[in-house]
Amino acid sequence: MNKSLLAIICSIIVGGSILAGLLIINSSIKAQLNKESTPVTLTMPMQTPIETPSNQNVLSKSDLAVYLMIPEKTIDYIIKKDIEIKTILPGSYNTYQFIPYYKVPSGEMIFMKSEVDKWLEYKTLNITDY
Repeated sequence: MNKSLLAIICSIIVGGSILAGLLIINSSIKAQLNKESTPVTLTMPMQTPIETPSNQNVLSKSDLAVYLMIPEKTIDYIIKKDIEIKTILPGSYNTYQFIPYYKVPSGEMIFMKSEVDKWLEYKTLNITDY
C-alpha cells in the first residue's frame, strides 16, 4: 500500500473518531439539560433603602458605611490593611488596589463616590482577602 493512501485512511479514521466523540459529548450534554430538576429560587432579604442621596458625590466615612452597607469599623479595618500593604509595596501599584480617600486637614476622611465605585469594581474583579 502506498504512503498517500495510508495517510488518507488514517485521516478518515481520526476524523471519524473526532466526530463520534463530539456526538457522544453532545448527547450527554442534552441528557443533562433535559433531566428534570427542582428549580432553584433565590430570594433576597428586604433591605432598607440607603439614606445617602444618590446625587451626593462626596461621602463621609459614615455615609460610605451606609452606601456600602458595612459597619464603619470595617472601613477602618480596610484602610488600616491598605496602609500596611502600601508600606511594603515598592513604589507603584494599581490606582484602585486601595480604597481611595482624602484626609482633610481636620483629620476627617472623605470619599468620592465615583472613585469608591471604581475601587469596588476593581476589588470584585481582583478578589483579595483582608
